[in-house]
Amino acid sequence: MRLGETVTHEWRLGSSAMKSLMKAPRPVQPGDLVPNVSQEGVDLRIGLDIARLALREMVQAIVVVTGDSDQQAKLRGQARETPRQFVERESHYLWGRRYLLTVTEEEAKPSIRLGHRSITLTVRPGSSSATRAAVMHEWHKALLHEAVREMIPVACG
Repeated sequence: MRLGETVTHEWRLGSSAMKSLMKAPRPVQPGDLVPNVSQEGVDLRIGLDIARLALREMVQAIVVVTGDSDQQAKLRGQARETPRQFVERESHYLWGRRYLLTVTEEEAKPSIRLGHRSITLTVRPGSSSATRAAVMHEWHKALLHEAVREMIPVACG
């Protein structure tokens, strides 16, 4: 279960008080009112949890059970990705943009170069899909660390 911040939005009539007042009108009493409480920030926290689990490669699939219709619509619209093979002209996504993968084989240290609409992966000849995936994974981690470092202020102290 993922909880957010509990926020009270005014007061409302409780269901039993509403039924009672509809049967026999009377003045509203303090006990008739209940706080209108909601959880806020849950969607954001679920998204962060999913990103963290995926980044650490702790999951292969995630199941989300929710009664929140907004969340259900977002999850239904979520794009599904097929397993990557790291071959020529395969689509890869970075920061929400699609790039085509170009694979070059050279007797050099593996590297990655980001182009306008392409990602060039340089690996040693005969490298396996697992090796290519590891190089891409390390590159993605480095990009993410750089982006997070810019977003989170460093505490001076």
